[in-house]
Amino acid sequence: SMVNIERIDILKGPKALLYSGGSGSPAGGLVNLISKLPRPEPSGEVGLKIGSNQFYQPFFDLNQPINSQVLFRITGEYTQSESFIDVIETERFNINPALILTYNDTTTLTLQGKVSRWEQPDYQGLPAVGTVSGDFTIRPETFIGPSNIDPSRTEFQGVWGKLEHTFSDIWSLSFRARYTQSEFDQKDQLIFGADSLRADQPFFPPSTWLLTNSELFQKQDEISFVANMVAKFSIGPIENYVLLGVDYSEINDNRFIEFDMEPVGSIDLAEPVFFVPYRIPGSQINNVFVKNTTQGSYIQIQSTLFERVHFIAGVRLSNININYENAKPGFDFIAESDTTKLLPRFGGIFDLDDEFSLFASYSKGMRGHLFHNFRAIRQPDPELSRHIESGIKFYIADQLSGQLAIYQIDLANTLVTDTTKTLRPFQVGEQRSRGFEADLVWRFSDELSVLANYAYTNVEFANSKAGITKGTRLPGVPEHSGRFWASYRFQKIPFRGLSIGAGIYMQSGVPLNWRSLYFFWVMLMATLSQPMSLQQRFPRFRFQRRSG
Repeated sequence: SMVNIERIDILKGPKALLYSGGSGSPAGGLVNLISKLPRPEPSGEVGLKIGSNQFYQPFFDLNQPINSQVLFRITGEYTQSESFIDVIETERFNINPALILTYNDTTTLTLQGKVSRWEQPDYQGLPAVGTVSGDFTIRPETFIGPSNIDPSRTEFQGVWGKLEHTFSDIWSLSFRARYTQSEFDQKDQLIFGADSLRADQPFFPPSTWLLTNSELFQKQDEISFVANMVAKFSIGPIENYVLLGVDYSEINDNRFIEFDMEPVGSIDLAEPVFFVPYRIPGSQINNVFVKNTTQGSYIQIQSTLFERVHFIAGVRLSNININYENAKPGFDFIAESDTTKLLPRFGGIFDLDDEFSLFASYSKGMRGHLFHNFRAIRQPDPELSRHIESGIKFYIADQLSGQLAIYQIDLANTLVTDTTKTLRPFQVGEQRSRGFEADLVWRFSDELSVLANYAYTNVEFANSKAGITKGTRLPGVPEHSGRFWASYRFQKIPFRGLSIGAGIYMQSGVPLNWRSLYFFWVMLMATLSQPMSLQQRFPRFRFQRRSG
């Protein structure tokens, strides 16, 4: 949902020092969602978005200052929609209140909350045979499972706060705290093929699969704290920013996943008729418990010399504790790992002139695993990362800006699931990503601007320990991708505020799984945009099957 998003920041490159360790956090780069916060001037917005497949979405944004030191804002939306896929109906809502308290212009307390719920029959997709290969065709609109299957749901509640205080022209303090709780309940009537639950191949050729009921439930609680102090000062021609920080986070994940021990029926997807009703396959009792605790302290200094040379250096002392218990009969396994590492980061930027700058950086990181069933033969160690990058940035004549960059990301202790046997991951994988990126923005005038980018990404398994041949490409990552976008913003009344844009996106083929049997291409996507975030997209796809 974008109803509470003010903007989205994309941080490219190493970020392990300040943001490392969180379960599920990325190894390289960061997507930062900036929430809408209260403002001093009152404002309000109420609207309705409508679209195809019976899409209706009323929304509101109400900003009302109580006085000069107490500001309040609340946003929310409700969505109801059908789909071009049979059976699927979606219903969701979210509400986001926020409060800002200010004292003496030196202290600010920001409080935010969020409540959301999503409900929809879970869509498992269609197998490769019958869609991208095979001698028969499955209706693209086919939903696998009975029409009255129980919907899957997600619920989320969270509160977080930020306290900021300025002591002097040099020192300032920031303290943040967050508590969230979420539940996820997924119900499916899965197809089972000759290749097990991957189900790309029919169990009985040419077009018949077995059916089994499944349920996946997860409940997660998270609590986290971050505190840091910043000192800004100059020593002669050197400007310095020193950051001292500590953080702590704890995530508890309790869950179960259940399947029918025997198939409950079969289905011919060439002419599907789903007459087997869905039923709960197990006792609905949690039997997998994971607790990830991350804590760390860090120091970072950023200095500028003669306004031309910029250095950054820092180190993080990071600790990750993973406590794992599988209480399911036949899978009983208790394990714990406790890992402490020093994670360095350093880099620099050299301004060749007012328009061109060279940059380079190096960083190490570590993050915990959370959403996996670990094997008894290996303790749940955290994943390790190393990130190196270099390039050039430019900003020419207040019109042309962008960057060219090369990078390498190495990952160790990655999880690779053997989908043909136990569905439990081997934590022995290594992955390497090398690439080149080019970004360009050309603003011809206040009205017209164009954006173009290209990325070459070579990402592959760097060893063969998990049963996957070294050099095998990772699924879902295109080797070549690029985009061109043009936007025109009207500046004169009565059309001021209106913008029109169009563009294309292209990418090379990507494997749909690590066996690289099926590849997927996006040939072209064009998009037209107007205010109020109304967008229509027109994708064109092409598939191809490749032998072993």
